[in-house]
Amino acid sequence: MSAGADPWADPVVGALPGAVSSLRTTGDNPWATSSQTASPILGQSSDSQHTSSPKAKSEGTESQESGRGQKNLSSSALGEATWGEYGLPKLGHAAAKYWPMKKDFTSLNNGSYGHCPKPVCDTYKLLQDRQEESPDLFRRTMMKELLLDSCSKVAKLLNCDAADVAMISNASTGTNAVLRDIVYSTGDAILYLSTGYGAVERNIQYLIDTEKKRGVELHKVAVPVRLPSTHDEIMKSFGRTINEAQSQGKRIRVGVVDTICSVPGAKMPWEQMVKHLRDKQILSLVDGAHGIGQIPIDLSTVDPDFFVSNCHKWFYAHRGCAVFYTAKRNKGIQRASLPIGWDYESDPSPESNTWWAQWATPGTIDNSSFMTVSAALDFRQMLGGEERIMAYKRELAIQGGIAASRILGTSVMDVPGNQLTAAMVNVRLPIVFPPTSSGEGRDKGREWDPANDLMWIRGGHNYFFETQMNEFKLATMVFAHDGKIWARFSAEVYLEVSDFEYAARVLLEICRRINAGEALRKDSSATA
Repeated sequence: MSAGADPWADPVVGALPGAVSSLRTTGDNPWATSSQTASPILGQSSDSQHTSSPKAKSEGTESQESGRGQKNLSSSALGEATWGEYGLPKLGHAAAKYWPMKKDFTSLNNGSYGHCPKPVCDTYKLLQDRQEESPDLFRRTMMKELLLDSCSKVAKLLNCDAADVAMISNASTGTNAVLRDIVYSTGDAILYLSTGYGAVERNIQYLIDTEKKRGVELHKVAVPVRLPSTHDEIMKSFGRTINEAQSQGKRIRVGVVDTICSVPGAKMPWEQMVKHLRDKQILSLVDGAHGIGQIPIDLSTVDPDFFVSNCHKWFYAHRGCAVFYTAKRNKGIQRASLPIGWDYESDPSPESNTWWAQWATPGTIDNSSFMTVSAALDFRQMLGGEERIMAYKRELAIQGGIAASRILGTSVMDVPGNQLTAAMVNVRLPIVFPPTSSGEGRDKGREWDPANDLMWIRGGHNYFFETQMNEFKLATMVFAHDGKIWARFSAEVYLEVSDFEYAARVLLEICRRINAGEALRKDSSATA
């Protein structure tokens, strides 16, 4: 299949494009790895052959049975071989039947947009139908109750008061609302991680530009995070950056910290960061876009000032759906919804605060996705609950990362104890230093520094995505960090190690083409 062909066209039954077929088999493949021992959690060996579709392995598997009542199984029962005793579905390719999979398409990029399972999709469509049957009846008599139910259930999972939780469309909405509502003065600053989400940094820059127009000098302070680093090393950089900024006379009003960064997909010591900020009397805004559904979260214990997390990424709610938490003490700071609706009040008392009502009705939108939280929780319980899901995905990310790095001949972005890995793992790609834009020779002994050739990163970045999706029907996230190119793999309950191996072989082939200059030639011809 050529890179320009339709990636969504269904192939002939029983046939695969030649390039895909050759990469999906390990018999004569020079990139194939030796067999590994089975994981006690995954219950499989990583040398299992990748099938043309995960659905193919779901035929004849266990029937869908309820897992309710098995919420708190001990960690000793996490071995996948033992879960059949509880009447729970097997995870891996057998679980793919619960998702609306595109035939022969392999996605290891759940971290970007999430992937809604069929039962939750059905709930979402039913909610939309109910609204259209009678919009007035639904929105005036049913919507509030359904939103309160979502808030109540997600608050229980996060261990916080439901009155402090609102449902919003995405994490960026929450971070924007908090940063926008803080009143800044000259000399104030906003702290963030250098590995934080790009839209957050752009939001901070927007505020700097806006404040400048009214004569206020606002600063941004980036905490340098170079990965892989241990959590202790990251915290040293965190504390050192705050001290340096304060010694320069900058008043840090709020610090934006990540539970798990987007790219690289790495777990941060966010609980320690929140405590450090509190000790320094700095507001904490936790960007937990990748948090809920991927790691346990206890807001009552950590006690951040603000917290936001996407429910459509790892929690299985319908896209877009996020939970926004504001501590009671801070509802005079985060004062209004986006956009501002009819329920806004000037300087309300704690008793008359309209914070929740504002976010419940910020205008007429289709908030059906906000009401899929209950369906997502039911589905997760059917799979065995939070502990089982998180344990499977983390073990798969660890084992899959190791398998992929062996095929690529590189390394995993992690430290001893796998501190950085939850359900996403980053593996270095074997990209060598490219020729300069002037066409001069290649230095194969050096690694690529993105700053050396901006034109190449644009062409190479696009080439990666176009080639893996169009030609190989694969999705991974490819990015640059610390002068190197990495692939981020997202582990999910419907994936197995063989999927990571297939992705690694595809990426190795794409790297070979790039190192041979094919991406540059393609980019040059496309812009000629």
